[in-house]
Amino acid sequence: MAAGRGAHSLGGMPGAGLPSAGTQLKSGPMQTQAISVPLPADASKPVQVVLRLGAAEVAAGAGSSKLIEGSVQYNVAEFQPTVNTTGSKVEVVQGPSGGIRGIPPKDMVNKWNLRFGSGAPMDLSVE
Repeated sequence: MAAGRGAHSLGGMPGAGLPSAGTQLKSGPMQTQAISVPLPADASKPVQVVLRLGAAEVAAGAGSSKLIEGSVQYNVAEFQPTVNTTGSKVEVVQGPSGGIRGIPPKDMVNKWNLRFGSGAPMDLSVE
C-alpha cells in the first residue's frame, strides 16, 4: 500500500449489528487496540489529523517517531476505533462511521493514550 493512502481497518465491519439509539449498550471484556500511523512520504506538507471520539479519557502528548501512535482501551464493542488515511488527511474514529448508537453502560471504559510525532506539520482537530 502506498504511503498516505488507503484505510487501516482496526477490525470488524462498521455498522454491523448496531443497536438502535435508545438501546442500552453492554460492556464486555477489556480490549486494547494499537494505533500506528506512519509519517507521510512527503513530510514537508501539512497533514490534517482528525480525532473523532465520544466521551473518553484522553492522554495525548509528543514524542512519537511516527505521525501518531498509541493505544485505545475499551470494554464496549461499539467503541472499537478505526484509522482512515486519504491523501493528507488522517482520521482516527471511534466506532462505526455513522456514530455510536445506544446508551453506554455505567462501567464503560474508553481510554485513549496517543503520542504525536514532530516529523511533519500537523493540523489537529478533536471532534
